[in-house]
Amino acid sequence: MATSKMIDESSKKSILERLPGQLPISTIPEVGDWESIAGEILKDLPNLSTSFLAVDAIWRDSFALTGTFRTFYFPDTIAREWSLLCKQRGVLSAKLIQGSAKIIRIGSKHAWLDCKFSFTTTNPATECSGFLSLVPSEGGKWKIWLLRTILEQITGHGDVDSLAPCSQDASTISEGRNLDKTLDRHRDGLAHGTTNGSQNGPTNGLPGLDSGTAPNGSSTYDIYVVIIGGGQSGLGIGGRLQALGVPYVILEQHSSVGDAWKTRYASARLHTIREYSHLPFDRTFGPSYPEYLGKDDLAEGHRAWAAKYGINIWLSTTVDSGHWDNKTQTYTLNIRRMGKESQVTAKHVIIATGAGSHTPVMPMFPNREKYRGLVLHSAQYVSANEWKRKKGIVIGTANTGHDVASDMYDAGMNTTMVQRNRTYVLPVEYIEDRYHALYNDKIPTEVSDRIMFSNPISIDRLTSAEVLHAMARAQPERWDALERAGFKVDPYGDIQEAILVRLGGHYIDVGTSAKISNGLIKVKSDSSITSYTEDGLLFADGTETKADVIVFATGFVGNLKQRAAQLFGDEVAERAGNFFGLDEEGEIVGAFKPTQQPGFWYMGGALGHARYHSRFLALSIKAHQLGTALPVYMGSPHRLDSE
Repeated sequence: MATSKMIDESSKKSILERLPGQLPISTIPEVGDWESIAGEILKDLPNLSTSFLAVDAIWRDSFALTGTFRTFYFPDTIAREWSLLCKQRGVLSAKLIQGSAKIIRIGSKHAWLDCKFSFTTTNPATECSGFLSLVPSEGGKWKIWLLRTILEQITGHGDVDSLAPCSQDASTISEGRNLDKTLDRHRDGLAHGTTNGSQNGPTNGLPGLDSGTAPNGSSTYDIYVVIIGGGQSGLGIGGRLQALGVPYVILEQHSSVGDAWKTRYASARLHTIREYSHLPFDRTFGPSYPEYLGKDDLAEGHRAWAAKYGINIWLSTTVDSGHWDNKTQTYTLNIRRMGKESQVTAKHVIIATGAGSHTPVMPMFPNREKYRGLVLHSAQYVSANEWKRKKGIVIGTANTGHDVASDMYDAGMNTTMVQRNRTYVLPVEYIEDRYHALYNDKIPTEVSDRIMFSNPISIDRLTSAEVLHAMARAQPERWDALERAGFKVDPYGDIQEAILVRLGGHYIDVGTSAKISNGLIKVKSDSSITSYTEDGLLFADGTETKADVIVFATGFVGNLKQRAAQLFGDEVAERAGNFFGLDEEGEIVGAFKPTQQPGFWYMGGALGHARYHSRFLALSIKAHQLGTALPVYMGSPHRLDSE
């Protein structure tokens, strides 16, 4: 999101740009005994020393040894922390996963040997996996460039990646078509004939809100985990907890699962492929769905998934306020559903109301009262169909701004986009190949997710840029055409920065750029807005652009920390901390991991992030339930300022 204070980008590097890490430049033959090479390294992995590590080595741990997400840089730090944590956690010998060793090549210069391995820990007892990325060094020796470790399961306590469908008609539900009768049965808690898992019905053996009573006739429900928000994040973590046998309930303000998507503007759709967009446990969207899912597709698929797995969700439910009792380590939430007030107590609360902020940014300009047309924020926008043959202005040039401008043009409007700063444009076909290679009907989604999301962010950023920027360099006319049309384009942006730091501000081009290049959508980018006029907007260069409708696609502000403060007070919110952005290790702040506030968790993000990272949050809560909480290790934090 844009800030009011302009920053000289040349004088201030982002966290991503300052993180250590580089792609190895190496020549590796096409054929070799890769498994033997990997096996030799793995034999000594529990006794790792600096001699095994490349000079720019990185270790990223996903809950396996640190109980959170941590990234360690450089040989001395890695060897020291690895040795310490292996002893503390009781790491047993690593075993190579046969057939996993292979050469990875990025472009013509970068190559390394990848392999997968498994290991276990005894304190607590867990099953873990990992990846080794090896590079050749002097004397024919191979060294570890990247080490990735991942918590898989808590031994003997369920499978966080697997949940059996609860309904007899699950095969029909999985396609997500013609579901009203099926969903009605689930909504009443009848479809699967049990008391565990339904929408507004019984939850983990407790009566549903429709019954009007809690256990023992009180108005308070005691449930181990309360999840606030029933979108993709809330559904995902709910399903994971159910797979592990953890009592939970999702509180969703809408009247139907999927309405968080369904209530968006008419043309809203994903800019990532269908196979990337599933919820946990299955392929939520079968081949009958389009490659790029629309908002109604997503709503339908999410409703079907919730019915198929009997997800515990109370619909039309809002949380009015809450309280944290430090003495009993318990949360109390005051909830309201269809006029009924109740309380829920819980040991854990997960805020899963979305990674994006919720307060619209609405820039103020003088003379608003003089303008005779319609002004709205994109949060209020639904469709341009009723504005045919009228003039429209869209302020903002990220994904939503492009979508609205395209809608306006398609509806027969004379459309102008107002642009302030250069916009990173990433053609959707550039990322299609990368996604299709990893997310397809041949590779299980959980396998793809480990490859996609376990890398250190500094390395993931470099591999993305290497591929995407090469494609951009091959199409100079594409960018020149946009510039000639007045659109200030950045073809070589940083997609990781856009997603993880700015939470947007870029455009995945699904067709609107061609409309701009061809002059079908006009662009005003050479002057700033000074005021409204009776008929439109006045710019600093003295020109006026007329419009009947002005849509501000200027983003949102806020942080889930604010929601925490609203519910539980500033003290709890301060301990919980911020949500999203990156810390000095390159890890996402606050999300999917323990906070300083006991039993308080944040969930959010795009479909892939929410799907994969929900597994770690669920495993952490399960460990708490068992009385063997995963030890969280925060020693040796990486500091950028120390470099």
